[in-house]
Amino acid sequence: MAASTRVAAAAASVLIVAACGAKNTTTEGNGIPSYLPGPDVPSASFTFNADDGAHPVDGGSGEWTAPDSEIVVREYENILKIDAADKTGFDYIRVELNAPGSVPLKVGDYPDARNRDRAPDSPGMLVISGSLGCDNAYGEFVIDRIERDTAGKLVALDAGFVQSCDAADRPALHARVHFRA
Repeated sequence: MAASTRVAAAAASVLIVAACGAKNTTTEGNGIPSYLPGPDVPSASFTFNADDGAHPVDGGSGEWTAPDSEIVVREYENILKIDAADKTGFDYIRVELNAPGSVPLKVGDYPDARNRDRAPDSPGMLVISGSLGCDNAYGEFVIDRIERDTAGKLVALDAGFVQSCDAADRPALHARVHFRA
């Protein structure tokens, strides 16, 4: 992704995060905003902003928060699955993220994310919206917070990602997820 695109994307993402009531907003070198949620942040939120032409979301943006919107976050076979839908239920985005080598995700940066079927040794990323997805994803994500209970069930997550389709310099989708069980 071009440096000018990253800067513009980071600025747009910071505005989205600020709108969600977040505090301590910073921008990491990777262009993904990192933050600590404020006490007024709902138990689950999904915020996103897509550049025009960013497949599969193409110029869309939103701030979906529970309980008005449905946001489900879970792990299955070390793949983080995020399903978010607006309050009508007709607009939805599914995101799947995984660490390289099929190990559990932990706090940290995951650069050079690709579709896990195309690049199994890289961090994995898949985004689906409106039944459309990108088989040739390029992106990166950051896990700011991830917690599991004693049974291994996910109970807390703060993460952000940038995803482009077909090439790293294509229009991008920028998003954040916040979840507390």
